[in-house]
Amino acid sequence: MASTLLAEIADNKLQACLFIEVHCRAHGDHRAAIENEPTSHQFPCPVCGAESAYSVLGAGGTIKPLPLIENPQNVYGWKAANARVLTLQVGTLRHV
Repeated sequence: MASTLLAEIADNKLQACLFIEVHCRAHGDHRAAIENEPTSHQFPCPVCGAESAYSVLGAGGTIKPLPLIENPQNVYGWKAANARVLTLQVGTLRHV
């Protein structure tokens, strides 16, 4: 990580991390924030533990405990997306 990034992370009392996306054949994509880059070209799927390919998304910092795992398919599911829809009703904008 660049020294400027490390300084910003320290100044904001964040924990340095690497953001990756794990590509499991059985369970789809999962995003993770981890402390160090994996030593192999594989990373275990957070659901089944199968060694899976991963992509590095970037470096940064977080206030959350590591490792942090997120399933992007569930973050913006149909219900959540539907809840964000703005509907024009009788000349006013209303959040549904």
